[in-house]
Amino acid sequence: MFLVVLWGCACHHPADPGAPADPGHPVDSADTAVPRSGAVAIPAGSFTMGSPRSESGRMSDEGPQIELKIAAFELDVVPVTVARFEAQAGVAGTWGEAVGACNLGTDRAGHPANCVSWRTARSFCELQGGRLPTEAEWEYAARAGTETAWWWGPAFEEARAVSSVGCGEWGCAGGTGEVAEVGDRCNAWGVCDVTGNVLQWTSTAYQEELGEYVHEPLEPGAGDPVLRGGAWSFDDTDFLRIATRFIEHAPLGDEEFGFRCAY
Repeated sequence: MFLVVLWGCACHHPADPGAPADPGHPVDSADTAVPRSGAVAIPAGSFTMGSPRSESGRMSDEGPQIELKIAAFELDVVPVTVARFEAQAGVAGTWGEAVGACNLGTDRAGHPANCVSWRTARSFCELQGGRLPTEAEWEYAARAGTETAWWWGPAFEEARAVSSVGCGEWGCAGGTGEVAEVGDRCNAWGVCDVTGNVLQWTSTAYQEELGEYVHEPLEPGAGDPVLRGGAWSFDDTDFLRIATRFIEHAPLGDEEFGFRCAY
């Protein structure tokens, strides 16, 4: 069996804007010494994607593990915030109505921009001169050289993620938290809120086995994209592990969905 999580969205979903052409593969830019403002340089390297059979909570779609080489790229330090999203001309109004725990159109400027569809997130990143990260890039940056179930170690630590684990019931946290740019929620490479707060869109189409993994950007209509990272509503620590994978239909946005851009 494998994990396929399909979320129902409480928000209104408008028609998605047309998706621009794919940005292609990242360039192996080892000379990127100073990343752009708000982004961190992710070094080129190799890593083991997925989880070992011995990992507690593991689902079959987290394997078989696969060795991948990743070119150097840059990644937003935090998920795109409400303030940043709403300041970008050309995408304002494309997310639908702010309903329930959706942050857009509210005073939660420092919270992640959630309730955003995959195509809207993709268009936003391209307007910023970037793109959505592939699923492999996301996991590589999230692990930051580690191989444990969580990027900080083998046991869950509540302070590392915005979640509902502490209150012990699905969604009891009530909504997202402000993004953190420093501190316990940032990994060794300076990437913050990779676990918890919002699930994050990737540019990769879901596949049932990692052994068949294709490191290609998703063409619109070619499949359903993968989300990674866990959300504020999760009270189960297994769903907040680095290797956990989620799938959703591209046209949907949800109060648990956010994104960050790669360059």
